[in-house]
Amino acid sequence: MTQKKEAKNALDLLLGVDIGMVAKPRKEIHMPRLSKQLGQDVVFTIEALSADQFETVQDNALKISGKNVDVRVTEMQIFTLIEGVVEPSFKNKELRNKFGAPTPKELVKKLLISGEIQYLYQEITALSGFGDEDDIKN
Repeated sequence: MTQKKEAKNALDLLLGVDIGMVAKPRKEIHMPRLSKQLGQDVVFTIEALSADQFETVQDNALKISGKNVDVRVTEMQIFTLIEGVVEPSFKNKELRNKFGAPTPKELVKKLLISGEIQYLYQEITALSGFGDEDDIKN
């Protein structure tokens, strides 16, 4: 009988891990308003953002004028949803066509109300490792 070798440090642990075990976290979110309107459960699947996706979100949400940098909060939230909601994907061309939305951003604005956008944004950022300042300090 072979015993499994215990990892001595983070490097050993990462080198010995099955890559599939390091997948980004996902979560299903029930959408009450859409469920009520459509008469069936509507569930969105969200996923943590990778560093590249987060960089894309930031690039789309920042407005730079000379030395001034302005973070457009609504843009940050919407682009986070575009990257972090994996089912249904706001990038899906068929879905965008159905709702007459030429861009994923327009689809988000047509399908969701402001509170839903904010709620999904908070859930995606939490999955992505962003928490309260208290969480960071501890």
